[in-house]
Amino acid sequence: NNNTSLVYGTEAEMSNYNWSISSGGTIIPGVEPNSITVSWNTDGDQWLSVNYKNENGCLGSATLIITVHPLPNPGTFITE
Repeated sequence: NNNTSLVYGTEAEMSNYNWSISSGGTIIPGVEPNSITVSWNTDGDQWLSVNYKNENGCLGSATLIITVHPLPNPGTFITE
């Protein structure tokens, strides 16, 4: 969470890609239409989905559930 942007992708060479994510993340604009980069801002269960068409006009879709965990506190040390 709030540390790294993650890249998610789906089938290439389709058209009309429509990506959506839950409110716990932010899509970072990218170059490839068949992939997105997401920065997750909220812990807990989140989701992303994509819809697209193939060359015959058939629709495809996929949804992924992601569990976002908080980063460990880097200021906490265990000493003996």
